Amino acid sequence: MKGPLLLLAGIALYSLLDANNKLMSAAYGVGQAAVFRYGTLLLLLGAAALLVRGGLGTLRTDRPGMH
Repeated sequence: MKGPLLLLAGIALYSLLDANNKLMSAAYGVGQAAVFRYGTLLLLLGAAALLVRGGLGTLRTDRPGMH
């Protein structure tokens, strides 16, 4: 049951990210909006990874050749 909930959360967060980017692009240039968007996303992902057991190691794949 965890998978569908994560899927719905991802869709909702993507929608929020897209709406926020459209609002920011009216006030800021494309480069500034992109840096702010992806910088914030990187910080949030890093913080979430540190909160999960295993730390940043959970972002690693077991099979890098498959990517």
